[in-house]
Formats: sequence, C-alpha cells, structure tokens
Amino acid sequence: MRAKVGAGRDVVVDVHGDESHGAVAVAGEPRPRMRATVAAATLSALVALTLADGARAAKYDATFDDPVEPFTIYGTVEKQFAINVMDESGRKIIGRRRGMTATACANVVPASSIPGNGRPPRALRAPACSTATVEGEITSQKQMLPACAPACKASCSAGLQEYIDGAKVSTGFGLGKEQREKVMRACLTTCGKDCTKSGKFYDFIIPFRF
Repeated sequence: MRAKVGAGRDVVVDVHGDESHGAVAVAGEPRPRMRATVAAATLSALVALTLADGARAAKYDATFDDPVEPFTIYGTVEKQFAINVMDESGRKIIGRRRGMTATACANVVPASSIPGNGRPPRALRAPACSTATVEGEITSQKQMLPACAPACKASCSAGLQEYIDGAKVSTGFGLGKEQREKVMRACLTTCGKDCTKSGKFYDFIIPFRF
C-alpha cells in the first residue's frame, strides 16, 4: 500500500452521490444488514485508532472554552478500481495493476467565508488531499479499507490542522482536544462510509458550531 498527500484545486459544494457508475461487482456479496454491520465495525476501529494518534500528535494548546468560529468541512472521495503505474518522473501513466485507488480531500472553511444563498464558499486554501492504494481483486467493503482508511485519515487530519493553524494566527485560538476529536470522528466516519460505497465519487458537507 502506498500513500501520498497533495493539494486539490477547488472545493466541491453540491451534495450528491454518484452510485450509477463504476459499481463493484461483488461475488457472494453478504446481505445488506450483514454488510452494514461489517462496515460499521471496521469504520469504528478506524475512528478509534485515528483519534488515539491525533491526541498524541496534537500541535497546539487550547482549552475547550476557547471561542471558536463556526466552520464547515467540505470533503470529496473518489475511487478508481485500478492502480496506475507511473514512469520515473511520476507524471506519465505507463501501465495499470489490479487493485483500487482512493483519493480523499478535505477543506475546513470558517462561517465568515460562506456567503449562503446556495453560493459556493470562499476557500482560504486548497483542500488537503491524500491518495492511497490497495492491490488485488476487490470483492468486499472490507477490502477497500486499506485504501480508504489512510486516504480519509490523512485528508481529514491535514485539512483540520491547516484550519487550526490559520485560526491561531488570525484569532489566537485553536480547538480543544474534545472539539478536535469530535470533528475528526465526524470527518472520518463520513469519508470512510462514502469511500466504501459502490459509487466512484461522493462529496460531503459537515457543519460545526461549538
């Protein structure tokens, strides 16, 4: 499994899920209730591990009572059921391998940059994006997680940290531990759930007010 983090170009605002293209043909697929139970269990494990890592890697000191401007996470998840083989420069595709590539992006936008009336927000920075791959034949949601989990974790964590760093510079306040964990849990759960769906592309919006 390989992962790399980069920056996207824009923020997607419209909420929709494309489940009509790129669906995975699953051999011996379990019943919907069983499939949902497995997905919920694996996502819960991902969230628990990530929150533990985030608590150890926090780069700021803040209290839960610090004033925090309302903000919204704008995220996207895109999947490709193949792994591109690149040349030495990393710019040209020279082949493909069996597997799955997941790309997740997250951008945290303060309420003051969201005009309302259905208009797109004014992004202060490019979204934080991460791409991860898993090799082999993908026949279940569980097999998607080795790509979905690191992509969602890296994009949610980086997007939130960039927002916190900017907020500390402009206002002097960050997020407390409990606030950060709440935001990360919501971002990871939503991103991971969308990533393991059958469609190729999803976007999501998560508003927060503390």
